[in-house]
Amino acid sequence: MHSGHVTRVVLLALAIYVCNVQADQADVHIVTSGYCSKSVLQKRGVDTNTYKPQVIFDPKQVRLSPNKPTIPGCFRVIAKNVTLLTRVSQVTGEFEMRLSGDADPNKPILQCKKKQPKCGCGERDTCMYCDFCKNFKKFVKNTNVAVAPTGCDCNIAAGQYTIDAEVCTPDEKELSQNLPMEVLDRVSDGKSFSLFTTLFIYNFRFNSLVNSDDSQAARNALKARKARGLIGCYVIGSNISV
Repeated sequence: MHSGHVTRVVLLALAIYVCNVQADQADVHIVTSGYCSKSVLQKRGVDTNTYKPQVIFDPKQVRLSPNKPTIPGCFRVIAKNVTLLTRVSQVTGEFEMRLSGDADPNKPILQCKKKQPKCGCGERDTCMYCDFCKNFKKFVKNTNVAVAPTGCDCNIAAGQYTIDAEVCTPDEKELSQNLPMEVLDRVSDGKSFSLFTTLFIYNFRFNSLVNSDDSQAARNALKARKARGLIGCYVIGSNISV
C-alpha cells in the first residue's frame, strides 16, 4: 500500500478516535512520575553537576483532574505536599507535552492549545504561567482554605504547598500534524498511548523577549538564564485509553 495512503488511513483512524474520545472521554492514569533525568536537564543547558532542586515533590500526591478528561481538552495537574526549600519572589512555570513512548527531550513537543491568561511571555509551543507563584497554594488550618499569593512579586516563603495548574492539549487538527508515527500506529490499532507532561519551575519571571526579539542571541541569553534559574523539574507519564 502506498505510504501516503497509509498515512491518510491512519489520520482517518485518528479522527474517528478523537471523536470517540470527545463523546466518551478518556481514561487517563499516571503510570510514572519523578524528577527530570539528566538528559532532560542537559537539553535545557543545566549543569547537572551543580543543579540542586529547590522544589521537592511527593510522587504519591501527584494526580490529574478530572480522571476522565476530554481529549482534546484541558486537565489540571495537582501536586500536594510540595516542599519549597527556599523563599522565592518570582516564579514562572512552563509545561511541555509529548505523545511518545518515553520522555526523550529530543522528541517534538505538542503545541499548547490555550495560552494561560494574562501571560503572553511564553516560548512557542509551550504552556506558560508567568505568575506561577499564584499556583502555589498554602493550606491555612484555621480557615480551611487554600491561600495563594495575589501577585507575581509574591515572596513565597519556604514551606509546604499544593501546586494546582491547568494544561490544555492541542485540537484534533494540531494532534494529527504533531503525532509521531509510533503513536499514530497505536491509535490506528485502537491501543492506548502515552502522554508525558514535564513541568519546569524557574525563580524569575519571563518577559516577552523571546517573542519580540527572535534573534539567536536573544534565544541563547534566555536559555542561559533559564538554565541558571531552574529550581524544579518534574515529569508525569500518563497512559491514555478509551
